Amino acid sequence: MKQKDKLFELIKVLNNNEKQWIVKCLKAFKQNNNLLLFKCIEKQETYNKKLLLAALKNAPFLKYLPVQKNNLYNSIIKFLKSYINEAEEECAEHLDSFFEFTFLQNRGLGNYSLGQLRKIQKQATEHQEHYQMLQMISMESDIISSGLEKPASIEDLETINNSYIGGLDLLKDIWNYKFWASKISVLRNNPEILSVKEHKEVLASIEDFIHTHEPPVNEIARYYYYQVNLLYYLYIEDFVKAFFYTEIQIDYIENVNLKTYKAQKEKAITFVNSVAIAFLAKVEDSKINTLIEKTHKLLKKDIFVPFHTPLYNQLYYNQLNHYNFKNYTTYSSQLVQEILHKHKTASLEISPNLSLSIASYYFIQRDLDEAIVWNNKIMSAPKKNILYFVHYNALVLKLLIHIELNNVFYIQSILNSLKRFITKKELANDFNKNLYRFFKKFETEMLSAFPNTTTLCRQFYKHLVTQKLDARKNLRFVDLTGWIKTR
Repeated sequence: MKQKDKLFELIKVLNNNEKQWIVKCLKAFKQNNNLLLFKCIEKQETYNKKLLLAALKNAPFLKYLPVQKNNLYNSIIKFLKSYINEAEEECAEHLDSFFEFTFLQNRGLGNYSLGQLRKIQKQATEHQEHYQMLQMISMESDIISSGLEKPASIEDLETINNSYIGGLDLLKDIWNYKFWASKISVLRNNPEILSVKEHKEVLASIEDFIHTHEPPVNEIARYYYYQVNLLYYLYIEDFVKAFFYTEIQIDYIENVNLKTYKAQKEKAITFVNSVAIAFLAKVEDSKINTLIEKTHKLLKKDIFVPFHTPLYNQLYYNQLNHYNFKNYTTYSSQLVQEILHKHKTASLEISPNLSLSIASYYFIQRDLDEAIVWNNKIMSAPKKNILYFVHYNALVLKLLIHIELNNVFYIQSILNSLKRFITKKELANDFNKNLYRFFKKFETEMLSAFPNTTTLCRQFYKHLVTQKLDARKNLRFVDLTGWIKTR
């Protein structure tokens, strides 16, 4: 079982520049014990306390290792505060100006220049720091009303008032759209907290909102409004409309080009998700390739190193599934090589989802030994880490592999697992039950003296192609139609 350790996890999310900075600081402040501990932990690919103790057997702090680990953790956090990532420099400068001004003003030492105040307001607006912007406008009003500064005109006061009201209205709109987005998130990710009646009522209220509200005039508010639409159409699995709103999102974030750390992170997540939605919407290859190219270019930035594992896993498994289903052998082979190279260099921890995509790739390439290896990685992983549909696909793929290998005596055991699995409420539909019956008949034919699996496959193929796509939506990794055609 994988060991957890907060110090190890902190060190592993540091990018190379940050690691160099930490080492430089530890040396500068002569924290030799911390430096030794940092280097030993940094070398580990996964945390292993036993190996760490062995590496530190001569260390003077070995008897009080937990204390030393806590000391190093606090030192890293302290040194990181003094390290400003290039991507955050502009934002940090703005926040420093904001803090300095508010601190001095609150202590009665402020430079009450309206010009300086409005400059900070402008920075806050450009960075979409809406709460800070309102606070600065409020300060401007307080300074004028206290007589410490004189307004240029009554129109000046009107401008201040209108700016504050406009800022409040914008925040109210953003909050409202985030509220509706949260409702959809509950339906998608936490449906168990709602009764059937509550579920219907919440969905009806969301649909009423979607169909009765118009896009707001303000560009920023409109972005959050379209986010609600995107989440709704993803939830009801209308992927064509979802991709329409995805394109609107991308157009906005590319034109605004916010440079704050939070904005950069949200931009990366948006691009990764856009690739997945494009596949589901069956967008033309040229658009998908452009999105993939832009997403990879974005993720190469040093700022995203801490998020590489989840972001690259999501991107790679969608990419590879797309290439597998389209039989783009050259692209899929190149991508698998890239994934395995990153995995070997320890810059990518492969998720169960991506493992299944790789297993499917090897199955298509007729490398059944490798297909088994990667499929077993999913089966041996802790069940809490595997999504239900991933486990389901892994079982179906395992069946196909052993049918191809003619391992008849394995098939019965796999079929028993599959039968138990499709009783889950998420998989309990006619399509999955018919799929199980098909494989059960296939097993019978394989055991007969004169097997006739060709006729069986032909009959099931006719049934398969007449089914609506959403009936077999859970088979996201296995091209069952393609396999049956080869039989």
